[in-house]
Amino acid sequence: GATARARCGRWRALAAAMAAAAVPDREKRVHVFAKFNVNAAKLPEFYESSCKFLAQSQADAGCQRFEFQHELNWARNVSDEAQSLLLVRQEWTSKEELEAHVNSEHSKRFNSALVANELLVCAPSLSVFGPALTMEDLGKLAAEARSANIDAGIHVDF
Repeated sequence: GATARARCGRWRALAAAMAAAAVPDREKRVHVFAKFNVNAAKLPEFYESSCKFLAQSQADAGCQRFEFQHELNWARNVSDEAQSLLLVRQEWTSKEELEAHVNSEHSKRFNSALVANELLVCAPSLSVFGPALTMEDLGKLAAEARSANIDAGIHVDF
């Protein structure tokens, strides 16, 4: 009865504390966005290489997210008969784990295949970001930018 419920409650509290401790600090997370303009004639090769790379990358230490996305057909799409735009979204628990992934043999093989097999119509675009900005973060950044503009003698009216 009551003893079992109390014991169960303690176990739930312990499990919750362990789960919270297992979640790495979100402020240290690194987000990567890579855009690939793939030669339409080379799409089968790109997809095959990407499939292998995806499985290996998702198994890397610190990988929280690693997914390929294909551009949808819409009014301003980049994809056409000659090329297809794909995006790779990644999330890593730290810069160090991202660096380990970048230096892994499977990353080197994937990057080499892109070049050696001429899978892309142009160089990929890669951007690395920190955690998502909150409204408070944005307000603070706006104030800092406004102050920097004033210090630099830049006047901006909105």
